[in-house]
Amino acid sequence: MIYKFPFEAVLRHRKFLEESLQRELGDMKRALLDKRKKLQSLKKAGESFSEVLRKKIEGKSIKGSEVQLYTRFIERLSRQMDLEKKSISALVNDVEEKRQELKAAMKDRKVIEKLKEKGLESFRLNIMKKEQIFLNEMAAVRFDGNENMK
Repeated sequence: MIYKFPFEAVLRHRKFLEESLQRELGDMKRALLDKRKKLQSLKKAGESFSEVLRKKIEGKSIKGSEVQLYTRFIERLSRQMDLEKKSISALVNDVEEKRQELKAAMKDRKVIEKLKEKGLESFRLNIMKKEQIFLNEMAAVRFDGNENMK
């Protein structure tokens, strides 16, 4: 006899959902890492251009129009950084929501797996009981056969 779990299709579906959520979470984490790298890059660029501007102003080797150009560029970088920070914040929230979804999916899968394990254990116990009954009957038949021969 082979044990056939009646909810095998449900278990497969739950595993599929869990794996899908794991992939989505991984993609979101990579996107978050990329955005953080981009923000860091923007910060470095802003610091670099600010330093160049400061040195040029100290050395008095810069025209007013050039100062204005550097200032606008630095302000633009600052706005881009603000946008990236907002985007990162939203993505962090999305990652946490996806993590909670994954946690719930894992819990759902484990419930079905526990049910499968209990069903399999019950099946094994039932088989063992049937085997024991069979062995007892065989022993009784053998005993009766030996009694009749005496």
